[in-house]
Amino acid sequence: YIILQYLRKYPNKEFEKIFFKSPAIKMEKIFKEILLEEKFEDFEKRGYTIKNRNKKMKIPYEFYEERMNVKITPDNILISKDIIIFHGTEDDTSLLKDIEEYEMNNIKINKLNGAKHSFKGKYLEEMIQVMINNMQWL
Repeated sequence: YIILQYLRKYPNKEFEKIFFKSPAIKMEKIFKEILLEEKFEDFEKRGYTIKNRNKKMKIPYEFYEERMNVKITPDNILISKDIIIFHGTEDDTSLLKDIEEYEMNNIKINKLNGAKHSFKGKYLEEMIQVMINNMQWL
């Protein structure tokens, strides 16, 4: 999202390569169908929700608004010659099937078998190695 926010400010900038980790491409769907355990209107009115996964996590409504203002779409993701998306096959927050819709010529999806949304350890090491192997060093 940092890259997309940067591009909103400097729309003519083009990158050689961009790497995304588990991007939440369909944020509205994720909130309404996966994250929220209450009505969306209640979340908006209260200003936050509590999500219980591995631990209690307070998600402010402002987080949702920020993400809705920086949507990943085919139009704004094509700002790079090469894009690699790292995504866990067991991600139950940002669904792999939503990400696969974006796979095309300059967008490659590196599927991390068994990884969840907040992956670390061997999955993070694999991601870093792929990034290093795909960097063009001066």
